[in-house]
Order: sequence, then structure tokens, then C-alpha cells
Amino acid sequence: EGIFALFLKMGYLGVPIFFVLSGFVIAHVSSNIHFFKFALNRVLRLMPGFWICLILSFLLLTFLGTPDPLSVPQFIANFTLAPQVFGFEFVDGVYWTLFYEFIFYGFATVLIALGVFHKRMLLICAIWLGISFANNLFIEHVIFERVFISYFAGAFVGGMVLWHGWKKGWAFYHVALLLASALSLALGVQKLDTQDFLPNFQGTMGYLPAFGYAVFTIGAVYLALLAPQIKRFRGIALLLGGISYPLYLFHQEVGYALMRNFVVADHVFLSVVIIMTLVVIFCGLLHLFLEKPARKFFAKLVDGVREKYSLSFI
Repeated sequence: EGIFALFLKMGYLGVPIFFVLSGFVIAHVSSNIHFFKFALNRVLRLMPGFWICLILSFLLLTFLGTPDPLSVPQFIANFTLAPQVFGFEFVDGVYWTLFYEFIFYGFATVLIALGVFHKRMLLICAIWLGISFANNLFIEHVIFERVFISYFAGAFVGGMVLWHGWKKGWAFYHVALLLASALSLALGVQKLDTQDFLPNFQGTMGYLPAFGYAVFTIGAVYLALLAPQIKRFRGIALLLGGISYPLYLFHQEVGYALMRNFVVADHVFLSVVIIMTLVVIFCGLLHLFLEKPARKFFAKLVDGVREKYSLSFI
């Protein structure tokens, strides 16, 4: 159980993999697209599922109880994904990653509008890494960290560079940028426990273990590119990918609340396995019967507006 508990505590290290994937996916889906349509697609992809999970999380956490009671104003503020602006905390701590996702989407949208996101992608990556190193090593200012995502710039850049090399052909400068991305991400991983909106982790990694982890993070996504056989299981892969989003949004605070209420002291391992299994099943049903229909509903609304007003850029 000690090893099992340690494994669960290290789950936060999966976040940079999520950001590497995001960098890769955004580079892939942003080719030859109007900036407004790109931004709208990102909102339609993430927000309906987020809103559904926010509502269900608030109800579940209110019912199960939390160390710090939730309030209705806090719940409403969380719909913006920036509740701190209104003086409230996230309903679930994992929402901070979506906040960073939308910062990335915002930069991508502006650069697509300027026509440089794909034309100057590697230069953009190099500049972003430079800002990241400057802040992580010298400036260390929270505004720079929030605006330029300096702790995780290496992850987003790593994904973008992987896409560029995979699509355009590999060259030496791709390897150099991936190495710089790993170095940057290693600095960010070391500083995870200094962020005020993250759980207070016990201790930090040394730089060498953090760098090894960063290499593993970017390498894991690259290895996935070498597995084309996944196309034969496309349906299963899409289902698992769909389930992963609500599961991610539920796993932290709701997970803690379920553990506090339902883990049996004499059967901790078995209790946790049963709870995790039930949560995965619940998230699968949520994805199939709530999230997907909600996304289709909002997509149809957008299509109706586009057709009514002949808005070709939507």
C-alpha cells in the first residue's frame, strides 16, 4: 500500500504529458484554418464537458463534504475558468491546467490571425523557450509565469516541435529544440510546489531526475507517433480518449471526497480499486450521454448562426 500510495501521489507528473499532446494537437489542427474558427473549435471541444463536470463536481462535493465548504458564488465564478479574478478558488484544483490551455490557445489564435503560427513555428518555439528560461532562472515573476506559462513552455513547445519534425521531416534543429524543451520543462517541474493554486507537494525533484522525467514526457508522445497500428483500434482509442477528459476533471477533489467517505481502513487497496473502477464507468457514461450530445448541440447552434448570417469564417 505504501508503493501504491506513492504511485497515486505522483499522478501530477502526468500533466506535462497532457501539455505536450496539446502542443502537438494544436499544431496539427491549426493548418489552413481561419483564426476565429480555430478559437471557436477549441471552446466547443473543451467547454461543454468542463461545464457539465463543474456542475456535477459541485453537487457531488456539496453532498460528500469538503474541508473547505463550497459556495454558490464560487461555483458561478468557476464557469469563467478564472475564478481568482473574482476572489474565489477553483472548485477542483485540476482546472488550473485548462486555464493554461486557454492561454496557449489565445496565443495560437493571435499568431494564426497574423499568419505566422505555421510559417514561423520553430522561431516562435525558440522565443517562447527563451522567455521561459529567462523567467525560471532570473526574473521569477508570477505574471511572467502565468502569461507565458514559463513552467510548462517546454511541454507545449516539445509537442509543437514533435509535430513539425513529424510533418516536415527531421533536422538537427528539431533535436536541439527538443533538448531545450526538456531543459526548460525540467526547471518547471522543479518549481511545481511553489505555485499557489496547486496542491502543496512534499519536496521537489533534483534537476537531473526532473530532466530525465522531462525527456521521458516528450519521448512518450514521440513513441506514440511510431505506433500506427493504433489505427486498427480507432474506435476504442477515441472512446478512451473521450473518457479521459471527464475522468481528468473528476479525479482530484471528487476522488479525495470519495476516498474520505468510502475507503475501508482494513481494505484500502481494494476500496481504491473499486472506487476508481466505478468512477471510470461513470465518466464513460458521462462522455457518451452528456458530453458528446452537449458538444453536438452547441455545434449545431453555431452552424445555424453561420448559415443564417452567411459567416464563412465560422
